[in-house]
Amino acid sequence: MSRLAALLERFTASKLQQSCTFVNSDLTLNSNGPEHLEHKDSTERSFYSSKNYWDSRYEQHDYNCAQNNGAGFSGGASDEWYISYSSFKHVINTFCPRDEAAIVLGCGLSLLPRQMAVEDGYSQMWAVDYSTVCIQRMKREEALRVEEFQRRQRPAEDHQQVHGLQPCSVRYEEQDVTALQLEDASFSSVIDKATLDSLMTCDEGDQLQALAMLKEVERILSPGGNFVCISHSPPDDRQILLEQCDEESVRECLSSSTACLTNSIPMTDAAAEIPLHLEKRTSMPDRNFILVHFEEIMKGKAARFYVYVLHRK
Repeated sequence: MSRLAALLERFTASKLQQSCTFVNSDLTLNSNGPEHLEHKDSTERSFYSSKNYWDSRYEQHDYNCAQNNGAGFSGGASDEWYISYSSFKHVINTFCPRDEAAIVLGCGLSLLPRQMAVEDGYSQMWAVDYSTVCIQRMKREEALRVEEFQRRQRPAEDHQQVHGLQPCSVRYEEQDVTALQLEDASFSSVIDKATLDSLMTCDEGDQLQALAMLKEVERILSPGGNFVCISHSPPDDRQILLEQCDEESVRECLSSSTACLTNSIPMTDAAAEIPLHLEKRTSMPDRNFILVHFEEIMKGKAARFYVYVLHRK
């Protein structure tokens, strides 16, 4: 049994209540788009782990698009959380091989999977979400995009000779990130943008869902692969993520990254204390990840986002 599986089993058996240190963990988009984030109270935050909530949200998004002749929350058909792909694509391109299988967990209506496939040539691109409304819509849009591309090109035989291969497509699947129906070690890259954060509320059950998601990441990620996590929370608020990593790699990565951060919250104490917290909370030595990259991305004057890259041993 892996360390993460043992940790999840221990949490389930003891019904341990995690400390509610995630005051800033639950941000959502308001009707003005991703530039404007608003806090939700604890009752509303608990909805983030509800499939019905997300189905209703995406149905409302489709209604808004229809009312505005195709313009959604952010002036387009997508519902993009946090930051755009251009803000962190340098990390994706560094740690995620283009010719190997990659998957985005909890994709929602984000353009991220499509941008990875079309703009950067990720040839085995998957995206999953447990919202039926979301996946049905994304499948329709992907089919229309491919059809439109084919319509505008020359006949297939000329296209292959002159233009090269058609742009890569995305495979969308309706799946629960805490219980993925996917084979073990089947992906070289796993990407999460805001899904783990959505599960990280002050409710005990949601803490267990977050652990279950990380267990699935560990299972489907092939040895030598990377898990890229984009979060709005700094390391001292994401111990549940860093607990999966070798302590020395956490200490070294955070310490080296601290020197590169400017105009940010103090990170020195967090870099020094996180390994101590891990030692106190668990004595299980089987950590299957190494923290290989940590980066802070600034957006405007108030918003900070963090990119964690965990390498599967």
